[in-house]
Amino acid sequence: MDKSGLRVFIIECPDPIDLLQKRSERHALENICGLFGHEVATFFVKSTNELKSVCNYIASIDEEQDEFEREKVPICIHISAHGNKRGLVFGNDTVTWKQLSKIISPINSKMYDYSGDVIFVISACEAKEQKLTLEFERERKQDIDFRPPIYLFVTAENSVYWKDAIVAWTIFYRRIPNVNLDDKGSVKSILNDIRDIGVGKVRYYRWDKNRKKYLSFTSKRRKKA
Repeated sequence: MDKSGLRVFIIECPDPIDLLQKRSERHALENICGLFGHEVATFFVKSTNELKSVCNYIASIDEEQDEFEREKVPICIHISAHGNKRGLVFGNDTVTWKQLSKIISPINSKMYDYSGDVIFVISACEAKEQKLTLEFERERKQDIDFRPPIYLFVTAENSVYWKDAIVAWTIFYRRIPNVNLDDKGSVKSILNDIRDIGVGKVRYYRWDKNRKKYLSFTSKRRKKA
């Protein structure tokens, strides 16, 4: 185990056709992230109720059970699903962005026994239309104990292709343990590297503690020399 690795929970809801045709981010990324030294667990969810159950389960994490005694390790919640401007699709359920913010809220407000920061990743078509950060800002104003995720990373294309997403997130999980998450320039560099190789755009929303709001950045293609 690499002591610089993150703790990654991958939550995926493929379409039944995806399942039949073996398209799965969770299977690919579980192996890739493990090779990179991250601790990884995956969940296959098929409905809103199953998503709620998984989020409540993750929020129950207890740092005292860590036999390696690693403190303040960031947790990354990677959600892979089909999506649209309204939200994400879990089986027959379309979960709006506002509903999704409530479903995942235990990770931000009830994870009492864990000291590490939280990062969310959403890999889905039209994830750039997300409204989660607005809800997080609203929650923080109402509840000073609410812990906003330090980053939300989303795919920033209207359509996301499985092969491109796997390559993009492979680069992301390879590079992210080696940067200081407080150094926005280093994080931007990772996203720009993803853009440069032609596998899509990624956008981040970074929590600014002083302004108490999220600031965004979308990867840019660098000018060729």
